[in-house]
Amino acid sequence: MAPMGTTFGIDPVLEEVEAALTALANSEQVTETRHLDLKEEAGRRSSDGTVLSGQPRDEAVAKQLAAEAAGGGALLVGVSDDSQIIGAVSDLDWLQHRIYQLTNRQLTAIINEVMVRESRILVIRALPALEPVRFQGKIRWRLNDACEEIDATAWHERRRHQLGTDW
Repeated sequence: MAPMGTTFGIDPVLEEVEAALTALANSEQVTETRHLDLKEEAGRRSSDGTVLSGQPRDEAVAKQLAAEAAGGGALLVGVSDDSQIIGAVSDLDWLQHRIYQLTNRQLTAIINEVMVRESRILVIRALPALEPVRFQGKIRWRLNDACEEIDATAWHERRRHQLGTDW
């Protein structure tokens, strides 16, 4: 699949999302990166690992995904860390609105629904922010394949470095 371009060139997040979806469609392993995270909806597994049905409007899922989306990049929801597709059941419109509310109206996530091997996956894209997005009063930054809590000064420094700003 060809990479998706934007007006200003190639978008590394969209490139990684497309590559991951292609890999999943081909039953291949996907590696999490600083731009891409694989997530199962909270509460979708029992203690013995059985996949449960889940609820379309689950507050625990909204909080889980708001915290992760606040770190930037993209989330593939409905996929385990080992690339097993279990699917997503969250109501797309409700989830988008709850993420917006839970991030103090700072993050309007773009959420798309895709079908991969007959399973519904949600692709949640958090666009780059001009100011840190807080979830429960904390700022998160995606480092490699995880989100870490950082302070506002570190966020601004990392964002400046990421943009290549030369004062």
